[in-house]
Amino acid sequence: MITNADSSEGKTTVAVNLSVVLDQGGKRVTLIDADMRHPSIHKRLDNPNRPGLSSLFVLGDETLNGSVQKTRIENLAMITSGDLPPNPSELLGSQKMRQILGQAKRISDIIVIDTPPIMAVTDAAVLCAKVDGVLLVVEPGKTGLASARYTVEQMQWVGASLLGVVLNNLDMGSAR
Repeated sequence: MITNADSSEGKTTVAVNLSVVLDQGGKRVTLIDADMRHPSIHKRLDNPNRPGLSSLFVLGDETLNGSVQKTRIENLAMITSGDLPPNPSELLGSQKMRQILGQAKRISDIIVIDTPPIMAVTDAAVLCAKVDGVLLVVEPGKTGLASARYTVEQMQWVGASLLGVVLNNLDMGSAR
């Protein structure tokens, strides 16, 4: 799972780029847009936003039921967010989400999940305990230290496995 503390720190860009690189390494990748409030992965990969993740929650069966879309990239599939639901946190924290992730594991070597920022809404916090690991995107000079600490504390509180931090838009010439 890819998340950040605040918005506009580059988490979606990191999620898409990581997915492409993993695809280039020969892995079957499924990229899931779990930012069900402000989805954008479908725009980046030039795919429609429907059907998507939100439609999978209303289905009674345990299949991905046509919600997995191919992309221009050979082994990269995606599940867009779909229609914006009124209760994303409840959906992402549900047992049905575990089932959806289990189905996605069957067709993928790696699943990359883009989520909203942890400080904005609880969506990412409820989901990060359901995944194998979390990458935190931080933009030096933009992400406040207090925000980064709070985000890490939230992840620890829910039992998430923090794999590491991605420094995005790093100015190599900066003294700090």
